[in-house]
Amino acid sequence: MGTFVTIARAVRDIYRHFKKDDEVKAIDKAMNAIEANPNIKLEEAKETYQHTMMQTLGEERARPIVLYTDVVENFFPSPFFRQNLSIIVRDTYVGSS
Repeated sequence: MGTFVTIARAVRDIYRHFKKDDEVKAIDKAMNAIEANPNIKLEEAKETYQHTMMQTLGEERARPIVLYTDVVENFFPSPFFRQNLSIIVRDTYVGSS
């Protein structure tokens, strides 16, 4: 479950780089909802993320973010990349501001 949170935060950092404030706030809200339950399972975390995003942004704006988060999660199956994803995003996107 911690990996999903790391990936969602990396996606948030990408949206922050492009100054998408509403999307950043929605992702933060979803992460807070997930982290409020320390015993949450991965599937429940994903459902909470999707539900919170849809509720906050509406289906049309939330769907691409949820799908993008899923793609990033599947694109980084290697434990090395998952452990270092936040560093990669920070150095590539956030650090280049």
